[in-house]
Amino acid sequence: MGSLFSLPLVLYIAVKCSRKPTVWTIDNESLTIEDPTSDKIIPLNTIDYVRNLRRSGGNLIIIKLKTGAHVRAWRNKLFESEDDLKNLCQSLKDSKIEYYDM
Repeated sequence: MGSLFSLPLVLYIAVKCSRKPTVWTIDNESLTIEDPTSDKIIPLNTIDYVRNLRRSGGNLIIIKLKTGAHVRAWRNKLFESEDDLKNLCQSLKDSKIEYYDM
């Protein structure tokens, strides 16, 4: 009985402690992804397309570069407040970058 009540609490605490908030900024020349451990700066002219794949519990955002490389980032909705994903996607579309919402 104890494990039935403690397991949800343990999962909740594990997710809260492992959360890494990220900040996405886009300007005329680059897309910057900042998190507590690293910063990624991607020039907009090197982006081929962006895919937003909806998965259970969050979104997987794949940025395909013209060099053939991929940049993958999770936008986890679990225990997260609303963010500006729609505004980021609109900014990418306004920058004439192909955007696929799947």
